[in-house]
Amino acid sequence: MTLDPACLSQEQLAALEMEVSWLMFRSIFEERMAGDAMIRPHSRNVFESDMVCAIVLARYLEDRPITLKEMTTYFMQFITEATLSRHLDDMEAAGALVRVQDLQDRRRLLLIPTDKEAAPAQMYLQGRLDVMLNAGFVYDPEEAKRRLSERVP
Repeated sequence: MTLDPACLSQEQLAALEMEVSWLMFRSIFEERMAGDAMIRPHSRNVFESDMVCAIVLARYLEDRPITLKEMTTYFMQFITEATLSRHLDDMEAAGALVRVQDLQDRRRLLLIPTDKEAAPAQMYLQGRLDVMLNAGFVYDPEEAKRRLSERVP
């Protein structure tokens, strides 16, 4: 038995194309980050590194830097605390982030991105946007709200 492509909607086909294209982009991105010494080549999963970078940057831009403990809870289901620590060590050694003691609670460490993270973050986000646009994504908040409201829970 083979899969009938008609079983997928146009949006689902676009999402599938987006995911495949995104995985291809991330492979190229990993090579670039390894070449720039932001991550060790083939030593750990770049997808985990992508998530770490995205979470650190997003929380910082929201003016609520993430703590080391919070970051650990995001990843506890699929990587060990030691693996996360090695990702953070690599990023810190590359100058992409710093661990800063929280002035309000000296027991906590905050993960703060540096200016050095800005260029790869922009490249990463632009790559994601390019893949989405090539797959037919259109940013229209009103259209998104309308479509979400029409969905049956």
